Amino acid sequence: DASGGYVGVINVKTRKMAKTIPVGKIPHNIVFSHDGKLAYVTVQGEDKLAVINMRTLSVDRDITVAGMKTPHNLDLTASGKRLWIRSHSMAGRDGTVVLIDLQSGKTLAHFKVGKFHGGMDVIPGNRYAVTTNIGGHTAEVFSMAKPHLLKKIMVGQGPHGVRASPNGQWIYTAATRSAEFDVISARSLKVVQRITLPKGSFPFWMAVPGNP
Repeated sequence: DASGGYVGVINVKTRKMAKTIPVGKIPHNIVFSHDGKLAYVTVQGEDKLAVINMRTLSVDRDITVAGMKTPHNLDLTASGKRLWIRSHSMAGRDGTVVLIDLQSGKTLAHFKVGKFHGGMDVIPGNRYAVTTNIGGHTAEVFSMAKPHLLKKIMVGQGPHGVRASPNGQWIYTAATRSAEFDVISARSLKVVQRITLPKGSFPFWMAVPGNP
């Protein structure tokens, strides 16, 4: 709950709130460790990550995200030891992406990216991480080997959601202003298909089975 500053835990059997966990000002997004024991929450109003122990349902520690204001969306690497984070900047301003080491809490890499905010996805196969920018029209691809910005790919206007196929062959972006899905080949890093949605659509986020 962004206004309440907590993460709500819901019992899936009873469909009732089991507990609320205070994490700080404006929590936004959450990812779970691959074993499900920890949850990492971006706390946008305090420039930090809250690390929740899912056994005790309490905050184990906070990690200050050095070099980034307003951490927004995030995704884990396949090893579970590093985390890619995308910022939320003011409208019209460039955002940032950082790569942090979860054990030490140190920022390993820092990049300027497209305007405002966007999604963040680590592509299965661990070769690339990809973000978008709802204030522009590109998807930015980062190499995982010696992390660096590898390529900017022209997609539809106002891209936000980004997810890859479970086999890592395709990257999908959702463009809010042009109302389309773009399909990018992870091999060529080029758009190979554009799917136009009905007029009035606002494709903001997406879910891909097999790539949570």
